[in-house]
Amino acid sequence: METGITQIGKLSNIYFDLEGKKLTANKKSKDWWDKEGWEDKEEYDGKDKEDCFKLVFPATFVMPDGTEIGGEEAETVYGEVKDWYNNNKDSKDYPTLIYPVEIEFDETNRETVNNDEEMIQWKKTCK
Repeated sequence: METGITQIGKLSNIYFDLEGKKLTANKKSKDWWDKEGWEDKEEYDGKDKEDCFKLVFPATFVMPDGTEIGGEEAETVYGEVKDWYNNNKDSKDYPTLIYPVEIEFDETNRETVNNDEEMIQWKKTCK
């Protein structure tokens, strides 16, 4: 993994129902990474949203209780987010991202994202 850059959605859980069918987020979710709903890859012409662009670190997340978790390295930040959820198992809410942030499509193409609405628009370009 490259230091300072990670894929959006890297920290995730996959859930299955009792029959073994993979469960997906519904389209009524309130967070930018779920607003369009995570459906099967085929709906996005074979291109997974996770592969479209990467979040450039440093980045900071605000946890549901107001705790800020941020840093220069993706592994450290996502590890702390995971630890927070392990210590707050009753929390069903997602963290929020503090803007502005940079996203990277490739080594020469970066964009600044200033709010959730812009992030949603960039995620739509991944379809």
